[in-house]
Amino acid sequence: MSKKIKLVFYFIISLFIFLICFYRFYGEKIILTNDNCDYPMLWLHAAGSQERLKLASEKKYCGVEIDTTFSSNRGLIASYNKPNDTNVPNLEELISSNTSIKYWWLDLKNLNYSNAKESSKLIKDLSLKFKDNFFLIESHNFIGLWFFDSSQNNIYKTYWLAKGPYKNNKVHLGTPFYYLRSVLANIIIDPDFVSMFHYQVNHSDFLWIGTREKLTFTVNKAQDYKKVSKMGVSVILTDNL
Repeated sequence: MSKKIKLVFYFIISLFIFLICFYRFYGEKIILTNDNCDYPMLWLHAAGSQERLKLASEKKYCGVEIDTTFSSNRGLIASYNKPNDTNVPNLEELISSNTSIKYWWLDLKNLNYSNAKESSKLIKDLSLKFKDNFFLIESHNFIGLWFFDSSQNNIYKTYWLAKGPYKNNKVHLGTPFYYLRSVLANIIIDPDFVSMFHYQVNHSDFLWIGTREKLTFTVNKAQDYKKVSKMGVSVILTDNL
C-alpha cells in the first residue's frame, strides 16, 4: 500500500470516528410530555414517602424525584445513601401505591461500577411491572452510569452535570476538567438528559450538553422559576413552588 493510499485510509477512519463522536455528543432531543401539565413541567422534590407522594398527586405535580439507594439486602430504597436503613420504604412499595404518577426521577445516590448491573436489573423489573410509568435514573458517577443498562423504552439515563468542584457558579481551577468530563460523558455515556443546579442553567449549555433536554433543581422562588423557564429547561424540581 502506497503512502498516499495509507493517508487517505487514515483520514477516512479519523473522519468516521469524529462523526460518531460528534453524533453521540449532540445526542437525541427527547421531549417528556404530559397532557395535563404545562411546559416546563414541575416535579416534586424529595418525594420519598407516602405523604410526599400523596401531596404530589393532590397538587397535580407532573412527576416526582426520590433520593434512591441500592441496598444489597433490600434492593432499591428511598434513602439518601444509607443502604442499611431499615426505616425507609422500598421503592416498589411507593410506586405500586402511586401508579397515577407518570414520571419518576430516581437520584441513585450510590450507583457505581460494582452495583450497576444489579441496579439495572432492579430498575428493569420495575419498568416491566409498571409499564405506564417512566423512570429517569440520575447519577454523577461517570463509570456507574456508563455501565447502567437503560435499554428498556421507559428507562432514561440522566447525567448530573456539576459545573465546578464547589457546586457553585464561579470559575475554579478545576472547572475546565468538569466541562471536559461533561463532553466525554455525552460521547461515552450518551445520556438521555442532563440535570444541574438551577443557578447553573445557562443559554450556552448546548456547548456542553448538545441537544439534550435539561432538568434543574431545586427551584422554590418565583423569580428563579421565571429565569430557568426562559433558558429551555424541560423539568423543574421544587419543594412546593
